[in-house]
Amino acid sequence: MENVLNFKVQYADTDAYGVVWHGSYLRWMEEGRVELLEDYGLKIDKLQKEQDVIMPVIELDIKYKYSAKLMDEIVLKTKIIELTKTTVTFLQEIFIKETNKLSVSAIVKATALKGGRVMRSVDEFFKEKV
Repeated sequence: MENVLNFKVQYADTDAYGVVWHGSYLRWMEEGRVELLEDYGLKIDKLQKEQDVIMPVIELDIKYKYSAKLMDEIVLKTKIIELTKTTVTFLQEIFIKETNKLSVSAIVKATALKGGRVMRSVDEFFKEKV
């Protein structure tokens, strides 16, 4: 399963030169992961409130390839590429829509904590869905 989000780069996403600030990509990728989890029926707010489960990022390998600029339309693609008992790993790619040029690529690994302890059954959240 892959989640696809479309954005238009806003002024607040850029630096003084009209180039997307590197932290904006991280914020967009967070949204992509949250949306993908919702596609799997996992709502992070309900996980936290009802089961005391949070899903923090524990590793991030990001490659900035081509800068997006003010008012560019971008496409963010998010999918799960690895699932273990303790982690879920996402591939996230951001493209410039007009040219289909890859702007950013990231491998993001997250885990699930319940009551502050690593869960040994993260894969159970995705059973029958992956």
